[in-house]
Amino acid sequence: MTSALDTVLPIAAVGSGLLFLALAGLIGLMYLLTSSWFYGETEAVDETEEQPEEPQEETIDKTPALPGVAALEEAKAADEAAEADRRRRAVGLAVAVAVAHARAGRTARRATAGASDAASEWRRAGRARRLSKPRRRARTGP
Repeated sequence: MTSALDTVLPIAAVGSGLLFLALAGLIGLMYLLTSSWFYGETEAVDETEEQPEEPQEETIDKTPALPGVAALEEAKAADEAAEADRRRRAVGLAVAVAVAHARAGRTARRATAGASDAASEWRRAGRARRLSKPRRRARTGP
């Protein structure tokens, strides 16, 4: 072998080895990030096996034991209601902005309609000129 080939082959072997090692490491890291033991064990529930239903108590006391808990729950409910109201308002604003953009687009198209008439006349003239030319057939023989 030539001296250049003696130099190139070991470099290529080391390079390809490092490449495959990096790919294997990347695949291993992706596997680790998606595996269940990384985030905590979860029990798989077998849906084919029926589990007996436990009777639920119907006499659950829903009154909180502490007076501060009731105020906390009321504050939480008020926050959720306020968040729902904010979302409703955001949806309304988004619809209003979309309608305004649509109306602005229509008026802009109407304003430029006069300018596009001249351009369409040029297009029509060019199209008529192209269609009036005689068609040429491609030669199929020698």
